[in-house]
Amino acid sequence: MKSITIHGCFDPIATYEKLQDKSLLGEFSFIYENKEIFCIGFRPRCEIRLQNDQWILKRRDAPLEEIPSKSPFCELRHIVKKLGNEWSLFGYISFDVSKYCYNYANTSNLPLIEFIQPGVQILFYSDRCQIMSNNPECYANYLVTASREPQESVDIIECDLSDVKDKEKFIEKVCRSQKLIAQDIAKKIIISRTKHYELHLRPSELYSHYRHLNKSSSNFLLEYSGRKIIGCSPEVLLSSDSERVSTNLLAGTRPRDIDPMRDQYLRSELLSDEKEVYEHALSVLAAYGEMKIFCLPEKVHVDRFMEIKEYSGVRHIFSRLTGVYQEGKDMFDALQTLFPAITVSGVPKDVAIKHIREIENTSRALYAGVVGYLDSDERCEFPIAIRCIFSEEKNHYYIQAGAGIMRASNPLNEFN
Repeated sequence: MKSITIHGCFDPIATYEKLQDKSLLGEFSFIYENKEIFCIGFRPRCEIRLQNDQWILKRRDAPLEEIPSKSPFCELRHIVKKLGNEWSLFGYISFDVSKYCYNYANTSNLPLIEFIQPGVQILFYSDRCQIMSNNPECYANYLVTASREPQESVDIIECDLSDVKDKEKFIEKVCRSQKLIAQDIAKKIIISRTKHYELHLRPSELYSHYRHLNKSSSNFLLEYSGRKIIGCSPEVLLSSDSERVSTNLLAGTRPRDIDPMRDQYLRSELLSDEKEVYEHALSVLAAYGEMKIFCLPEKVHVDRFMEIKEYSGVRHIFSRLTGVYQEGKDMFDALQTLFPAITVSGVPKDVAIKHIREIENTSRALYAGVVGYLDSDERCEFPIAIRCIFSEEKNHYYIQAGAGIMRASNPLNEFN
């Protein structure tokens, strides 16, 4: 691919919408941003998809390949070797990939894994942008200069889960989980619930509004053949280069409050709540054990422990673990071990996942999986698909949220 740099201050979301209005994005496109990059990509050179226990590898310059699947992360390692020396992939891994490791029944028809290698990438910086494609000059005219005017707010409904009609059903699920915990079958189980909405807004409008409300580690919009994920995730399951790896954990939550004194009280209460502190410490201990499977045991460290991370509507207890890969181990081994996150499944993970499927009685699909990228330099970043809006058909969206159920959980508090 060729690359050109254009100096100036540009609006990436307005540029994305302009390309979409001109039908230039095609069937697969994405926006991905973190503290270091703001990238849009489209017109894939390659599509990689896992569906119905079959990998599909579709490349512009090669015949379609279909590969049976039994161990997805190991197989993905071999599939990317077919892409040459330089590549980057963006996409998602569904929670239901768990079925391969934890005998988790999947009833969803969605692809379990879906990545694209974009044929066009546009990287935005504060004073320039970089366009990479076979013909980058043809996309330069679609760059939209950033406006100095304040952004127009989007008229959007409040996504309040407190009005869910099945309150009794959710509380019953919490009680079922607590019975398992009381019997020492599990120590922690994350149970989720869903709310559906009809919204006549384009996904990029939702994304623009949502990212301004939620200052998170990673923000993303994926539009993959009718499937849409709009997310502002505060929790990164895996961030890695060729040597070092880290995983973040958020467990323990309190709301924010507009009254400063009340807000400070809620912050202090979070760190003194026995249930929340124990839940967090349990998650850190379990993640520490997982990291030692693919990292040098003496190089695994909890370098940040029980800090408070504050966002627009909530605050969480946060910890980070880092490590150095064992010889012969890589990001695929890390994914194999860490996925799905302890903080969206439970402890022990295998037991929790089994009972999640029984208690929720539905496949989670995209929720609680990961969204992100990996590349040929052995770098990757995979935020967990929480704080997300999902859609599988036009104008129909849903959100999903989970609660960490412990022995000391109050069912009504978990619902609220």
